[in-house]
Amino acid sequence: MINEVEFCAAPFTHNAFTWIPAFNSMIWLQEITAPKLIIGGKEAWIMPPDQGAKRRHAGSRYSRLVIFENSGHFPFIEEQEPFLKIVGDWIAGLTERQI
Repeated sequence: MINEVEFCAAPFTHNAFTWIPAFNSMIWLQEITAPKLIIGGKEAWIMPPDQGAKRRHAGSRYSRLVIFENSGHFPFIEEQEPFLKIVGDWIAGLTERQI
């Protein structure tokens, strides 16, 4: 069975301008003890590294930070080969206990 998604501008706009700006994961990020791979693109204008990835890394335990030098917001597209290698190596390095 295929589910259809219908776009409706009013709820999308309400969410984009009300809920998303108010969401703040920083208040509980330290409590997460699972390993984290935090990724950012150096040229990201949606979430610049200083406001996004670097800030989350600094406020997080058990994290590794990777900033893709030749990417904006989509390093998985803009630097696909290095992205897949870094993520694959990071996953391969996890122990059973960490998963």
